[in-house]
Amino acid sequence: MRGGFQKRLIFCAGMVGAACAGGGVSPASAERHDDTVVARVDGQPIYRSDVERLLARQGRKPEEIAPPADARFIAAREALIVRELAFGYLQSTSLAARDAEIDTAYARLEKALGEQGRSFAESLRESGVDLASWRKEMAWNIVWKRYCDRKLTHENLKQFYKDRRAEYDSTRMKVAQILLRLPEGADAAARAAAIARLEKIREEVAAGEIDFAAAARRHSESPSAKAGGEIGWIERHYPMEEGFAAAAFALGQGETSEPVVTSAGACLIHVLDIEPGRRTLFDVLPAVRAHAERFLLKWLAEKRRPVAKIERFPDS
Repeated sequence: MRGGFQKRLIFCAGMVGAACAGGGVSPASAERHDDTVVARVDGQPIYRSDVERLLARQGRKPEEIAPPADARFIAAREALIVRELAFGYLQSTSLAARDAEIDTAYARLEKALGEQGRSFAESLRESGVDLASWRKEMAWNIVWKRYCDRKLTHENLKQFYKDRRAEYDSTRMKVAQILLRLPEGADAAARAAAIARLEKIREEVAAGEIDFAAAARRHSESPSAKAGGEIGWIERHYPMEEGFAAAAFALGQGETSEPVVTSAGACLIHVLDIEPGRRTLFDVLPAVRAHAERFLLKWLAEKRRPVAKIERFPDS
């Protein structure tokens, strides 16, 4: 437990570059650096620099991002909105991080890094992160760890893995498709027409009027049409794009999907065969835990979203 706490201290120290204080800053003395607000969640601001720090952790260079139109900037802003929603919800529960806990963490970090002769105040100035941001990040780490420790027990992770086994154990599916291509920039009417046509084909296959392979040879606009739509073996995350793979892995052998819109067009997916994988929970535990954490984060955010006031400032 002590090692885990130290890791969280180091993580929060990383927010401010080097960190900490041999003589310096009391928890009330720092002021937030001037910054542009790009969103608010129940009045709590999300700053442009918050988004840029997240992008930097993802390997992006902030100067390469041109908000507000850049899709990566928008995605990072939305990720921070999700976290703010989850944070607000958790802070309203008995799991909330208390000021006394944050003060204790501050004192430990100040002492540990002060022994290295580093100035917390100077590090804050150099990194553009103020003490209020550091304290909020620490509060998030405390409450999020507390929540995950409660929810991500071995039994719960085992069930999470079991419910999504094919995502992790290298299960392969042999699939076929019927693809109707959509032109680049196709409007809603064009997509709706393709979907309606695929729904009719699916009904004919389900009624036994035609089998999937014959329907693919007749209707599909993919090169695989000549092979009855067969495109071979796929895994959950390779080689097909997420929308296609997610729809395929929601099916059982012999089942056909509802129409799915992908970058290639609109399609029906049919599962010809399934080859179960052999990876156990032990083999993939870090990936399962990371997925479970993302699932919990989004679930918490959605619990708060209906009653939260979310403001976005796209021109910021």
